Amino acid sequence: MHANKRFQHLHEQYCSSDNFLQPDRLLQRAADTWPNRTAVVCGDDNITYQALYAASTHITIALRNKDIGPNSHVLLIYENSIPFFICYYGIWQTGAVVAPLNTYLSHDELAHIVKDFQPSLIIASEKQKEKFDDIATDAPIVTHDDLNSEPEKQAEHIDIPDRDPDKHAAVLYTSGTTGYPKGVMLSSRNIITNSIQGIALFDIQEHERVVASVPLFHSFMQNACVWSTFLIGATTIVIPHISRSAITQALSHKPTMLPTIPQLYGLLCRLKDVSLSGIKLCVSGGDALADKIRMAVALRFRRRVCNGYGLTETSPFISVNLEDKAEAAHVIGYTVPGVEIDICDDSGKSMPRGEVGTLWVKGDNVMLGYYNAPEATKEVLHNGWFNTGDLVQQGRDGKLMLCGRAKDLIIHKGINIYPQEIENVLMTHPNATMAGVIAKHEDDEEWPVAFVAVSGRSNMDAVETELYELCQDHLAHYKVPVAYYVRKNLPSTATGKVDKKELRKELEEN
Repeated sequence: MHANKRFQHLHEQYCSSDNFLQPDRLLQRAADTWPNRTAVVCGDDNITYQALYAASTHITIALRNKDIGPNSHVLLIYENSIPFFICYYGIWQTGAVVAPLNTYLSHDELAHIVKDFQPSLIIASEKQKEKFDDIATDAPIVTHDDLNSEPEKQAEHIDIPDRDPDKHAAVLYTSGTTGYPKGVMLSSRNIITNSIQGIALFDIQEHERVVASVPLFHSFMQNACVWSTFLIGATTIVIPHISRSAITQALSHKPTMLPTIPQLYGLLCRLKDVSLSGIKLCVSGGDALADKIRMAVALRFRRRVCNGYGLTETSPFISVNLEDKAEAAHVIGYTVPGVEIDICDDSGKSMPRGEVGTLWVKGDNVMLGYYNAPEATKEVLHNGWFNTGDLVQQGRDGKLMLCGRAKDLIIHKGINIYPQEIENVLMTHPNATMAGVIAKHEDDEEWPVAFVAVSGRSNMDAVETELYELCQDHLAHYKVPVAYYVRKNLPSTATGKVDKKELRKELEEN
């Protein structure tokens, strides 16, 4: 069935005003529909939908005994594991708002979120629980085991409160490039709409086995492996941590879909005795896909990586390039069904096709706003339209091409320089594993500066010269970086992106 037709069919089935499917009921519905089907596999453990629902209802009852219900706020900070799913749905089934947290947050970031979100309760793993020792909060801090040890009052079914489809059901904190994390408020409508958009576009079926390789708190995995798989009755194969053995074990469970970040595809190409033979769809998201990585996957595994694009604020899918033909890695394809786009200049005026401008999107997948941040919300939301902050270009065929973040744009003597173009060239060096290009400000001018991580026992001086020659050969002279910082590693975010905020700080300090 064509993606648009399947989306319309699913939208009528799950999003009609008289029959709206609440995300809180996804697990309950899955347990009724596919009770004996495996819901989650993690390492040597697995659990069926029926067993997962039974475990989650135990948590729901324990939380209700602690007065958690509609209008309550619950923080969840757990590593990739089956208890993550048990607690996540256990929280939702009380009617509370869930906020799954980045397990790599700094102390100050965590303290900020606790103060901002004002949780009624915090559920943390044993490892994460200690991070709250010196953070001021009145919220009780419990683990899955604490809740699970409470006297069992098991019920085959529990009553799940009705939730307004247009009120926030989840808050996903995203750091962005500056300042403290902001809480992205996603409604039930946002969550269900973008789930069925992804299901329709990727043609996800009941029998799929989807790999969760990125931390589950990330919006990419929330949609692909926490919401969508439960809606369609697919199996989620969780990689608990990134290691050769964990990846190999996950792939031994015969997944059919691999949604992950470019950095993991790069790692897979360096691992021996790894096969992607059963995987029908490889999707890259969360960061720019380098030509080098895409080509390496094609040569190593005979698999095409489909380049996807989205943001936490859009739940997250906006577009994906699914066509099976050779195209530049920055082509991010057509928008998902049900999403409108506009490409605008700095004044908000629509630009003609072919021009580079800022992407605005509109649809039921666009967030409600930032929690407790009305001014930040006003900056990006206008009459239902969301300013992504990303620079794009639309080709004659209607496909979008990603040019980079507007705030990363380098303007040299009035000419725009897009860091992603330079980074793609830098990544063609055989030893390059990560690249980040930022602006150096000097004498009221902006100049591109390159940071590159390399593998192996590279001669750093020789690599620097080679990188310069690469850029000279493949870029216009004004795009060639004026400085190259070559090292073994670059600072990265929890999901593997180059942390340009840290690079800018380092450049300023030097």
